[in-house]
Amino acid sequence: MPPPLALALCSIFVVFLLRLERKQAPDVTRALWIPTIWMLYIGSKPLGAWLQQPSESLEAGSPLDRLFLIILMSAALIVLFKRGFDWAGTIRENAWLVLLIMFMLISVVWSDIPGISFKRWIKEFQAVLIAFVVLSEPSARRAMESILRRTTYVLIPFSLLLIKYFPIYGVEYGRWSGSRYWIGVTLQKNGLARLCIISAVFLIWSLLRRWKGDSA
Repeated sequence: MPPPLALALCSIFVVFLLRLERKQAPDVTRALWIPTIWMLYIGSKPLGAWLQQPSESLEAGSPLDRLFLIILMSAALIVLFKRGFDWAGTIRENAWLVLLIMFMLISVVWSDIPGISFKRWIKEFQAVLIAFVVLSEPSARRAMESILRRTTYVLIPFSLLLIKYFPIYGVEYGRWSGSRYWIGVTLQKNGLARLCIISAVFLIWSLLRRWKGDSA
């Protein structure tokens, strides 16, 4: 099968799965696409790697990735403020998490690489904001299930597509041994393994819940 045709068929299949997922979670809002996009981002290669843009360093990432994360964080903040999110109550209920985040920020002061450490802290803080968006949904558990389904429905089919039809992106070779490794949408084979394990555990758990009739 020609790679462009395989890409088109895979895209159609993913769109079909996402439409099916929408019927499974009718009570989630459109704003849930912000956490979904964030999950898709952290579960795959950085944007700079996809576009083969040079990065300052592995830790710092590319300017494109930083711009993307800033836009995503800004969108999350806008959603939270529009929903009138209870910041004070949430901070009180998650005091230890807040203390950990503050300690991580303070630790930037004595870091040997303060610039990169601060960028890393921004990424961790962004993860907290994304979690708050999920918590602000009508049903946080259903929202999290929807995110995991969407992530599985997108990343697994496209990983298979890249491995078979676009090996320049989906396959890597060992530096010394020359062994062939499947990486799919991730940066390396261990990342693909984690993605597959998390997706498999979630799907099995969902099937067991359905089998037991647990739809709460």
